[in-house]
Amino acid sequence: MRAESDPSPPEGSTSIARWSASALAPVRRLRPRVAALVNVAANGANQARQRRLAAYLEHTFGPSVRTERTDGANLERSLRSIAKDAPDMVVVLGGDGTARTALETLSPLGIATAPLPGGTLNRIARALYGSSSAERIIDRLRFGEADWIPGGQVAGHKFFVASGYGAPMLLSAVREHIRRGRLPRILRALPRLSSVFRPTFSLSGSARPYNCAIVGVGPIDAAFGLSRPARASSLEVAAAHWENWLEPITLAPSVLTGTWRRDANIDVSQTVALKIDSPHDRIPALLDGEAIAVPSNALVRYNQRCGLAWRIPFGDLCSRSHT
Repeated sequence: MRAESDPSPPEGSTSIARWSASALAPVRRLRPRVAALVNVAANGANQARQRRLAAYLEHTFGPSVRTERTDGANLERSLRSIAKDAPDMVVVLGGDGTARTALETLSPLGIATAPLPGGTLNRIARALYGSSSAERIIDRLRFGEADWIPGGQVAGHKFFVASGYGAPMLLSAVREHIRRGRLPRILRALPRLSSVFRPTFSLSGSARPYNCAIVGVGPIDAAFGLSRPARASSLEVAAAHWENWLEPITLAPSVLTGTWRRDANIDVSQTVALKIDSPHDRIPALLDGEAIAVPSNALVRYNQRCGLAWRIPFGDLCSRSHT
């Protein structure tokens, strides 16, 4: 980072103390106050990776970096404990659920989140830093700065890459059971898969019934890593009504080639607000891969300043955020 001020002491009545503070400001910006949180329950946050993360952080920012570990059960409590030290940023190693919770918890406190790839899909880390390794991201964090990034809000929760709505989102629970080797729960969940397309809902601006909707922060292709990250100025909505599993399965080739928008069964639109109405009490949803249930009349809104992230402003680690 290049200093903007003249390093020589000014003449006149300006005190040496004031000059020192001004001259050292760029140096302080080169060494932001850093803390770290590791979710040991995340897929990818193994012990060797944790030691490597701690070593890289200490090498880059000094031995004063505070590192906390959590099993995910007390994630918010751990984040608020770290926040008491008032760091400039918290480096987070975990999955998308960990990164999303960190952004939700720390942003209102004025603390930026730097999510590292430490989970299964790592969509938030990829949206911010591309496909770079955790070590390379850490290497460049000192050149970055806090910046607000866009996202979406629904039912008091935020998402920063994409959200999904409808009974097919229940598949995430099956995926989680498979990842954790929970065979009895997998067997209990399988019968439900045959009926996931029955519940329907409506979307504002359309008279058609749907049973699945994906909402991306910006282009959906970018949200799922199928194209380069793009600066988001709205939400993109893709909604469909599928009768069976064959229909979404046959859609896979067009998703990979980027031609899925031509499918007659999919309605695509851009918006800053979307109303989802369902005759059922709750609507299954996924926010950046984390399963929740939203009210039957949920409102999804675009937010230009949704979360405070640590942006790296050059190379292939360029953020898609707005200033």
